Amino acid sequence: MLRSATLFTFISFISFSGFVNAQDLEIRDKAEISYKAELLVNEFQNLLNVISNEDMTLTETEEIIKNSYDVNGNRIFLDAEITVEDDINPNNVGPENVVDASVEKYLKDFDLFYTKSPDFTVTFSNVKVSKIYNKDFFLARVYFEREFTSKHNTVEIPYNKVERVADIKAIKNGSQWETYIISVTFYNPDNPLEFEEIPEDTGVSTTTTNISSLAYDNTEVQKEAKRLQEEYLKEKEATYNDAIKRGDIAFEKEDYQAAIDAYNEARDIDPFKIYASKRVNEINRIITSGKFNREELYQEAIFNGDNSLKARAYERAKNFYLLALKQKPNETWLNEKIRSLDNTIRSKANLDSKYFAGDYKEAIKDYSKVIRKEKENPEYYLGRGKCYLAIDDRKKALKDFDEAIALDINYIDALATRAEYYVSEAQRENDDSYYYKAIEDYTVILGIEGADPKYNNERAMVKLKLKNPDGAISDLTEALVKNKEGAELLASRGSVYMSKNDYTNAMKDFNKAIELDPEYSVAYYQRGVLNVKMDRIEKASEDFSKARRAGLEDQYLNSIKEITLDFYNLGKNAFTSQNYEQAKLYFDKALVIDPYFSEGWYEMGQLYALEYNREEAIKMYSNAIQNDIKYGEAYFERGTMKLLIEDFKGAVFDFEKTNEILPGKVEALLGMGDAYMGLGEYSNAVLAYNRAYKQNSSDPEIMNRLGYALYKNDSYKEAIKLFDEAIKENKIFAEAYFKRGMAYAATQDFKSAIKDFDEAVSLGYEAKMANFEIGNAYQLQGDHKKAVNYYTDAISLDPNFAEAYVERAESNRANEDFNDAIRDLLDAARIEPTVTDAEYYVTMGMLHLDLGLNQDADGYFSQALQLDNDNPDAFYGKACVYSQNMNISEALVWFKKAFESRKITGDQIKDDQKSYLRNIKSEKEFKNLVKIYIKN
Repeated sequence: MLRSATLFTFISFISFSGFVNAQDLEIRDKAEISYKAELLVNEFQNLLNVISNEDMTLTETEEIIKNSYDVNGNRIFLDAEITVEDDINPNNVGPENVVDASVEKYLKDFDLFYTKSPDFTVTFSNVKVSKIYNKDFFLARVYFEREFTSKHNTVEIPYNKVERVADIKAIKNGSQWETYIISVTFYNPDNPLEFEEIPEDTGVSTTTTNISSLAYDNTEVQKEAKRLQEEYLKEKEATYNDAIKRGDIAFEKEDYQAAIDAYNEARDIDPFKIYASKRVNEINRIITSGKFNREELYQEAIFNGDNSLKARAYERAKNFYLLALKQKPNETWLNEKIRSLDNTIRSKANLDSKYFAGDYKEAIKDYSKVIRKEKENPEYYLGRGKCYLAIDDRKKALKDFDEAIALDINYIDALATRAEYYVSEAQRENDDSYYYKAIEDYTVILGIEGADPKYNNERAMVKLKLKNPDGAISDLTEALVKNKEGAELLASRGSVYMSKNDYTNAMKDFNKAIELDPEYSVAYYQRGVLNVKMDRIEKASEDFSKARRAGLEDQYLNSIKEITLDFYNLGKNAFTSQNYEQAKLYFDKALVIDPYFSEGWYEMGQLYALEYNREEAIKMYSNAIQNDIKYGEAYFERGTMKLLIEDFKGAVFDFEKTNEILPGKVEALLGMGDAYMGLGEYSNAVLAYNRAYKQNSSDPEIMNRLGYALYKNDSYKEAIKLFDEAIKENKIFAEAYFKRGMAYAATQDFKSAIKDFDEAVSLGYEAKMANFEIGNAYQLQGDHKKAVNYYTDAISLDPNFAEAYVERAESNRANEDFNDAIRDLLDAARIEPTVTDAEYYVTMGMLHLDLGLNQDADGYFSQALQLDNDNPDAFYGKACVYSQNMNISEALVWFKKAFESRKITGDQIKDDQKSYLRNIKSEKEFKNLVKIYIKN
């Protein structure tokens, strides 16, 4: 179909008489783009409503989806690959955890997973068009609120209203604009839409003020856009109605080709109205049947009605007579026939109503009353027999079935019901002789003229139960001779071939069945099962999707779930056996069959986690969560992965969600604490660990983590108490000794600290870290020689221990081993380049200053200021360089900058008076600066 816009003469744009310039053109262009952008979003809404309408066939839906992005169709999307953020899954309600899809996949998924309805269930409201952007191309952004009032086929939570934005690309084609959707996303408040604003001063000359002042007024743009839109819709509606009228007239005259042409014209104008499509389908059925005139259709309907009446198919007979009356409304005798049938149907309905309501005993009484009056009517025996069967009075049920058949040996319904009874008895009693009785009844049915070939199928299924597949195939082949167009028979024969592992013939039958009836869900299902057996999982998934779309019964849907679970269980077994590649293969198959299977995504995440592929594991857990928003374990595992890749903020979110869904999961509280530690939010870490501690106050690991969080929060005494408790519970807890040592060092109880570090090493704690912390303890005491010794021991255990080099440099400097200190810092930077922060360069500067290398020192201080332009120590260093160089005035400038920060201490000034400050300490201005800014 052609784009509807090409079928009309588009509305002429308004022109301001005597005034044509760029601003006038701009308002017209803006108006045209704006109204077409809004119409395009409305077309998108209509497209979704048509796809979700239960009257649309699979073929029609596939065609309309393709046309929505095909350059030769009714295109509203730029191409098939543009991005649409998924909102089909009810769990997707905003820009968080977005799942992208191509528009082709999005529309096919919508067709498959959104429940069909006879009504329109998609609503776009509060539609607003942004200003027109002119960057690499002209773009309008359209905000709308989307509401789905139907439900998802597999995710059992209701839809919420969501905010969406469609980006519209505008392309100038001659004098008109063409518009196409290039993406549909969730509205993100962090990226709000912009709208036209009226500038305070347009800057336009006074000679054109009366007109040009409107050029930037968005109210005028909206007004013009609304006018154009109304004219467009009015012309479109009139043109559509004209085409429908011509089609209806041609249809009444039985000029089917002219009718089809007119209806197709209407479909081109508005492809999202179903009336024209229904009419075209009706005409195609008439043409296919070979009945081209009303007389033939009338005679056929009467013939079928009479046969249905003989078979006591009253509803069917009535419908045929109604069809006949439709062809010849003047045949009034049919009205009486139809009224009589209505009375019969109502009478029978009254008798059947209690049966269908489950009130079987009352129904039996009613049937018995009627039988006493009409003993020769087999229908009432059949009805009462069904009631007896429902209350499991099987002997009386069989007696009634026998009586009905005795009264009418050709009573197909009674024979079929008794055959079904025999099949159930065979299964209940495990007695094959009942199967043979069922075959006898089906054989009698098939001997009746005009019997439905479906009974060949029923007899074939019984033969299959008797392990006679060849007999079943023979029956179905015989039925297909009678009914070559029998898609159901072909599918049944295909399933029998499949049971014999004759995949070639099975595939031929399934393909033929689908060719005959593209809406036959069971044939797609059976072919899907065959593809599974042939290990063509992708094709199986396609078939199952089409089967669901065509309307599959619960028994088959459950069977697909079982196939998914079979693959999943095979994967779990392989996982347990540590055959991870095999496990991944099976889980992948399960997910191809059912992409909404949360457990499969979760297990895939577990596999990737084992491979240390944490990013991929996170994706898998996210898929599991997307399909089951209450999947607590998936949140927990995703949080663990985020923790390992240092996405601490994301980890906090996941662990918090875990505790919402699985309250009391201590591991999640510990994970949350670890994430807060990674973020440096030690107070929050204390709260998280404390929640875990309250749930399990005897776990030494929880005490250890809570103690360390308290230590990082400068609560040293409370930390030591927790470490004491942990060590009391576990006397060989090396890490607790080590961290208690750190807490003791922070309280300047260096003796206890060193004792704990030694104990930690004796219990197997990493010796290099113990040596490093002992070095820190001695450094804090001012015993730099011992500190250097312990840092050296740490470095000997790990020559790449960059932090130990940095700390040893501090102690070497304190020992006035300036060259050794510089070498340590250079080694640290070589091992770990990230240590070269502003403080690193300040230290290097001071060391070079110590060695009298003033120019080099100045260069390091400048490097520090490049990284941190407000670094007070770098200001101080620069001042010392100028002081050493006797440039007192410049030195005073830099000292003032340093002192204003209030970070330079009186002790520091006192220590440096004999070295860096000896040339300036007596200066009056310097003394004033110290007096003003430095606290003793």
